[in-house]
Amino acid sequence: MKRFIIPFSIMLMLSGTAVYADDPITVRIDGDAVDFSEYDNVLPYIESGRTMMPIRAVAESLGAKVDWDADNEIVTIDDRIELEVNNDVAIVDGKQVIMDVPAEIRKSRTFVPLRFVSENMGAKVSWDNDTRTVKIFTPEDSKPETQTQTQTQTPAADPEKEGVFLNTVYMGVKGYGTQSANTKDYFVHRFFCDGCVIEYQVLRDDSYSLQNKLAEGYVYNVKVENGVITDIDEAAATVGVIDEVGSDTITLQGMNRAMKLPSVYKVTSSAGSVKVEKVTPKKGESIRIYSAETAYIGASDEFKPVVSGQAGTRTVKNFLTTAMEPVGHTLYVFGGGWNWQDNGASAQSTTIGVPQKWVEFFDKNDADYTYRTETGSETYYPHNGVNQYYYAGADCSGYIGWAVYNTLNTQSGGEGCVMASTQMAKTFADKGLGTWTQDVRLDSFKPGDIMSMNGHAWIYLGGCADGSAVIMHSTPSASVNGKEGGGVQLTALGSESSQAYTLVKQYMTKYFPEWSKRYTPTAKDANSYLSFSGETAGRFTWTALNDPDNYAGKDAEAILKDIFGE
Repeated sequence: MKRFIIPFSIMLMLSGTAVYADDPITVRIDGDAVDFSEYDNVLPYIESGRTMMPIRAVAESLGAKVDWDADNEIVTIDDRIELEVNNDVAIVDGKQVIMDVPAEIRKSRTFVPLRFVSENMGAKVSWDNDTRTVKIFTPEDSKPETQTQTQTQTPAADPEKEGVFLNTVYMGVKGYGTQSANTKDYFVHRFFCDGCVIEYQVLRDDSYSLQNKLAEGYVYNVKVENGVITDIDEAAATVGVIDEVGSDTITLQGMNRAMKLPSVYKVTSSAGSVKVEKVTPKKGESIRIYSAETAYIGASDEFKPVVSGQAGTRTVKNFLTTAMEPVGHTLYVFGGGWNWQDNGASAQSTTIGVPQKWVEFFDKNDADYTYRTETGSETYYPHNGVNQYYYAGADCSGYIGWAVYNTLNTQSGGEGCVMASTQMAKTFADKGLGTWTQDVRLDSFKPGDIMSMNGHAWIYLGGCADGSAVIMHSTPSASVNGKEGGGVQLTALGSESSQAYTLVKQYMTKYFPEWSKRYTPTAKDANSYLSFSGETAGRFTWTALNDPDNYAGKDAEAILKDIFGE
């Protein structure tokens, strides 16, 4: 085995596609630009959203010791960080850590992801998108330059101000609609605070834990250190309905005394836009009071589903009852139920009970909601891969992942069940939860079965005597205004004259009247919902769930009557 010390030639990855000669990346370490002419003009480039940089240039600037095992193509940095070429699992202090992008060799040079290496050496990294500059701050000089900029129409807060900002409204990513997920680590996030807009980058960890707390239009307490948001918590509020408004006091219904009238704002949000304006509160309006100084108009009651399952009860009836909870109250959002970085389950899809944010998003929209528009700055669809509205609703796999999680677990926050829809059926079987087959004749399905098609997944509720069936899924069916966004619903596999369609229309209209004002029940061709290709699609049947209620022996009508207690 050949082993020798080489200069550091790591390449950092910061944003999406390859960098061209006319838009070079600048790298500054503690303010000093790295002179790549000293390193044979081997320049950084961007790969899969990460800036890659030659090891030698970084090592000499950071004072790192680098060993190279040529036989096994392994880089060891300071005897603590071990990176194998083309392997996305690194060893840091003896522990395995998954990287977004592995080290790689280009033109006989070894490149590694800059952010991963620098942060594991104790440095901080920021990205200036306007100047395409990577800024590295070593522990001795660890205060990054602030990315705060003034926002038009609303004054910006002092960019040097640090500490805890209370009761701020999250306004989204700066430049939404022009940004790409490849540069998500360097997004500037905007917040409304005390009449001003503050703009900061958010500290990033491997799971994007802080970014996954943020939802546009919601109120947070944020902590800023060294020009970066390092902590985020959703703010607590007193929620009520205004009974009386005086010159400097406010009284809520059910309260015995008046409170000091705070500054009251109204938040209006839509895709790519959050507006906050100061208003005069009125009697009868709902209000969220966060402090003696700040309140916001508008609040939704805690959601109570029409029927409720029991978390962790492993029966077919409970699975179908649980899956019924968000029906008629959750809109279709592509990427909904996935996390912000779009590679696994969100906090919402691992929440016991229907996420309140799903319901509130449904409540604030109407028949003109559409999950996708052609304009990137005005769409809820993940424009350029930015899954900004992950929290607002559920796509097909987000919905099923939530239902499965709630059936198998009793507490929120565990390992999620969201994955690519085409892989769901086989993956659940591989986990030992049931069986998988590509025999998908409709008369072979059992209540609770999950079908993975190419690009869609659905739950079989039950069949009818005429060969039609009732299924449950999240799909962007058209509204009465022709807008696609229907969400979690019952659907018939069969014609509009089928028994299944009669049942779907009856139950959606009776139990979900608000949904029915916006949408009409749908009937789908069974053959199209049973067609697939590939080696992972197919039908999943539970073995991890018991069937003491004999749903396997009941038809769709009997199952629906039992679930709804009729």
